[in-house]
Amino acid sequence: MLEDDIKELKGLQAAKENIAILVEMNDRQTAELRGNRAWMANLEAETTEQLNELSSLRVVQSQNETLRQQLQAALLSSKESST
Repeated sequence: MLEDDIKELKGLQAAKENIAILVEMNDRQTAELRGNRAWMANLEAETTEQLNELSSLRVVQSQNETLRQQLQAALLSSKESST
């Protein structure tokens, strides 16, 4: 009976140690997850900023194309007027 109790106690101590290890692993994984979430949030912010910059560049490109077309039309009109 005492031997059985000792074996059970040793088993419980081993289980306790395993639980402590699992808790430590969980804590490390939680910290890593927090870091990864922060990294992802930073990437998301950078991506949003880049998308805004691209949108602005598209507007500028469109304005540039419109002005180029207007200039070409004015040049053709000027040449036709001079001839």
